[in-house]
Amino acid sequence: MHRGTNIAEQHAAPKQPPPKKATRSQPARVLRGDGYVAQVSDVRVASGETATATVELQPSRVWKFNTDYPAQIALSGLSFAVTPKLELRSDELPKEHYQATSGGLRLDVPVVGKAAGVDEVRAKLRFGVCGAYSCEVRTAVLSWRITVE
Repeated sequence: MHRGTNIAEQHAAPKQPPPKKATRSQPARVLRGDGYVAQVSDVRVASGETATATVELQPSRVWKFNTDYPAQIALSGLSFAVTPKLELRSDELPKEHYQATSGGLRLDVPVVGKAAGVDEVRAKLRFGVCGAYSCEVRTAVLSWRITVE
């Protein structure tokens, strides 16, 4: 038995370091639309460096994502960051930037920091969903922030 300590101190859990801070600047921005849920997180990138904005989409209720219809995203509001193209189609992207199943879609949009500042990005995402008897094209308008440091 150690002298000068009480039983509670002897059996207390060792002190843990504080939890690491999240790497994303804010929680995902979520858009709930008619038959789908879409989300994207704000991005931080250093000037001259590359980062990725990941757009995720999941159909809801009875809908399935239509993998035969190419998803399209059109970006606007970029001043301090650049992307290879302002309009991207899923069938033109490398496989590592696009994954789609009937259960949803993940689209990685590469951005390069150009100069220090904050962009309020607006993205218009077009995609197809199918139900038991028909398929439809839907449009989701998302927004997120890109902070270039």
